[in-house]
Amino acid sequence: YSVPTSMFSYSNNGGAVAGNELSKAFDRNFNTCFKSAQDNNVNVVDKTTNEVIVTNFLNHIDVTFNQTVNINRLIYGSENGTTRGYPTELNLYFNNGNGWQQICNVKSAETSNLVVFDFGTTFTVKQFRFEYVKVPTYHKYQPN
Repeated sequence: YSVPTSMFSYSNNGGAVAGNELSKAFDRNFNTCFKSAQDNNVNVVDKTTNEVIVTNFLNHIDVTFNQTVNINRLIYGSENGTTRGYPTELNLYFNNGNGWQQICNVKSAETSNLVVFDFGTTFTVKQFRFEYVKVPTYHKYQPN
């Protein structure tokens, strides 16, 4: 009951660490992984003023389907069988042309296993968003 990757495109708002591009989140190979180039809620230095700017940045991944699809769950796997990158809180949204509407908020303990996030019902969607609300801070990614 999966949606073939040929039926959707994807993007994210935090960039990617070289070698861990977003495409690896969808390649169905649990030995590869996606890593955002930006951590959630980090302080950023403005390059022109040298001022520290506190951001309320949350990483998210958007999926746009070629046609409307029915979805009721999402399978998630952390980095290569570790807990790295596992969201302990996430928001799921859909958009059918009327703006983003939240499907659910999920909180869970870290795990290195595959997890099925069940939405509780089936949604007919054109776009889907997976938002990382909380990821443990000891999982900082440093670009090479």
